[in-house]
Amino acid sequence: MIAYTSNSWGIILQVSGSVFPRACCYSLVISLLGALLKYLDLEVLTFTAFQQELNSAIFSGFSFTLSFILVFRTSECYRRFVATSSSVASMRCELHEAAMSLVCFARASQKPEEEVTKFVHKIVRLFSLLHACALECISDIEHQQFPLLDVEGLTQEHLDFLYSLDCRLRVDVISQWVLSLMVDSMTTGLVNIPPPIFSRVYQQLESSKQQFCQVVQLMDIPFPFPYAQAAKVLLLLYLAIVPYVMVFWAKTVAETFFFTFTSTMGVICLELIASEIEHPCGEDPNDLPVFDFQVEMNSVLMLMLEPMVHSVPDLSAKASFSVRNLRKLVHHQSLTEAVERNRESNQNIEGDGEPDHDCGVSNSESHQVDGDGVGVGIGACSDDCESNILDSPEKHESRNIPEIKGSGVQLPQTRAGIPQKNEVKAAVLSSPPQVPETRMSSPPSPPQTEQACGTELLLSQQISLQQSLLQSVQAVVVLLGRTRQQCAPVAGLDPSQNGPDNSLMQPLTTSRV
Repeated sequence: MIAYTSNSWGIILQVSGSVFPRACCYSLVISLLGALLKYLDLEVLTFTAFQQELNSAIFSGFSFTLSFILVFRTSECYRRFVATSSSVASMRCELHEAAMSLVCFARASQKPEEEVTKFVHKIVRLFSLLHACALECISDIEHQQFPLLDVEGLTQEHLDFLYSLDCRLRVDVISQWVLSLMVDSMTTGLVNIPPPIFSRVYQQLESSKQQFCQVVQLMDIPFPFPYAQAAKVLLLLYLAIVPYVMVFWAKTVAETFFFTFTSTMGVICLELIASEIEHPCGEDPNDLPVFDFQVEMNSVLMLMLEPMVHSVPDLSAKASFSVRNLRKLVHHQSLTEAVERNRESNQNIEGDGEPDHDCGVSNSESHQVDGDGVGVGIGACSDDCESNILDSPEKHESRNIPEIKGSGVQLPQTRAGIPQKNEVKAAVLSSPPQVPETRMSSPPSPPQTEQACGTELLLSQQISLQQSLLQSVQAVVVLLGRTRQQCAPVAGLDPSQNGPDNSLMQPLTTSRV
């Protein structure tokens, strides 16, 4: 298959795989014939002197019919080309997925390593042989030698039996070998996978066999013969009529040559394109690269034998667990740049003896201030600080909530540093209501140590809790004031006078609250 750039004008100069050279040769012969007839008409015989004018409607109708037939045939051939390429790609993908699943299932086996390795190598060789036999069956290439993965490693008697069969029967036999190997592995316990998951491999093998049958059908059933024959005959009639028609329409020999050449080259190109893409698995430059498909399949199967493929990478010491850090560490770079940067970082760690916790965040961005003026660390030490705080709940218990300035209420502390409901009520009833200051003073700039970062994070959480408690206290104070006003007429006392003792109102107020 020819790889090209569609937006480049240089493709008009490419000869390999192009239909223009052959179309130009055919059109050149017809154009020279038309020019010769025009020369004879002007100098010798003068056809136009005793011939009536040619009716252009008849020729236009014939040209339209031929163009419709050729365009439809070309579109159908292109559809066959796309269907074949899609089926071959799907077959290769399904076989790859099935082989990869079987290899992964075998890696989780509890059997000895020798049995697992033998099973994996069997799978790799059988799938390589299956894909090669399938491509050999659908391709039109005679005596094509597809590369195989150590097929000589299989037993000779099985290879002799496989060689004696037809190419299509070889695909069926190898598929049966793969299925038998899967059943044997389940019987012996080599592949101990739940049946619903293991059945997925059977579905993939079935799907690949269906795609293979579709390709074989497209290759065996050609374009309908009557249609192709009619297109050929009409094309020959058109090539025979065009030179004679151009003699009457053109005035000079040059005009006859030019118009004959352009009109015949268009229809000939359509016919050649249809013939070129009708069989996409051949040896033409525009056919599918079936040989490269087999090489790619072998490369993928060989990759499954690498130990690093089955080893899941772990997180390094520089990995960040903070969402804020991850947002800062989004690098728009390729994998090559990331690998080179990681190597340089590892070399710096080995040279300095200390890990680099920069993580792409500068010192100026190591801390930010939220809307309340509280410093929140987002630098490299925030990961360690957050993990220490989350892993050590005792640190929360050892810290006390600071006093809310201006409230006039001393909140008692409990085990977790949070006052209980009854204690808040008692503190409110025993303290005069005052309007607290809701504006919190900004704490000093956070230090760069791990303990300081934990203190700042805990302080921001405690301040948020204090604000919510402060609002609750304000609501209780307002409710207490309303309750005193409602209880004064019931007790026969005037709250505005200082005569009655307020101690008489205390039990009633407490009960109403």
